Amino acid sequence: MSLIRLLPARFHAIADYAVAALLILVPLFIIKGSMLAVAVGVVVGGVVAVVSALTRYPLGLVKVLPFTVHSAGDYLAVVLLIAAPFSLRFEHSDPHLTVFYIAAGLAVLAVSVITDYQYSPRRLDLPMQQPVPVQQAPALQAPVQAAPICQDAPADPAAVIQPSPASQGSLARELATAYQAATQQAATQQAAAQGRRQAGRGAEGCRRTDRGAASRREAGCRIPGRRGTGRRAAGRGGAGRAGRSGAGRRLPDRGAVCRRAACLA
Repeated sequence: MSLIRLLPARFHAIADYAVAALLILVPLFIIKGSMLAVAVGVVVGGVVAVVSALTRYPLGLVKVLPFTVHSAGDYLAVVLLIAAPFSLRFEHSDPHLTVFYIAAGLAVLAVSVITDYQYSPRRLDLPMQQPVPVQQAPALQAPVQAAPICQDAPADPAAVIQPSPASQGSLARELATAYQAATQQAATQQAAAQGRRQAGRGAEGCRRTDRGAASRREAGCRIPGRRGTGRRAAGRGGAGRAGRSGAGRRLPDRGAVCRRAACLA
């Protein structure tokens, strides 16, 4: 609520108490006037003094009202000081007090316009609290220096770590269970590998049998052709011998013999 944040809160508090004192003392002791004109100065001065004592700024006594609310009271005092002589109609009977009230109102307005109302008591406390962590820093280094002493304290490492008999027994049981599981898994894998080898051998034997049967069938199909050729040759060349022998015996059928041999095989 200020145009220029130039005047600190402390100087504004001094100005508030000075204006309050002048508004009370000047009408009573310096400039004489009517009861109404004097009452205006005393009442406005007393209100300004009470509001200043209740404000949360450096010279406040109780520190209840925020400084921003105090600024609203300042502008209200300006309006009362300037408008009171004309509203109460004592500007002609008490011209000196009228001029004084108007001057006081303009002075309060000028102070309010240039005051920095963004005041907080924490801002003043922060610089005092900043050196505290710096002073505590050496105290935090004490445990770091004492650490090597604590490391040399245990003389016997075996005395520090001593497993109980119950934990040893449970560990042995776990190891035995793990060994049995590993053994069973290895036996299962070995049996599966042997089954795969036997299946491969059986398939290979079947393939060999099929190949032998195919070769024998092919050989049996070729032999009758040769036999027919031999018979025709024998018919052309040895008809006379067959007639001369007179035995009337037939030659064995080599194709039938080969087919019987293939079936037996």
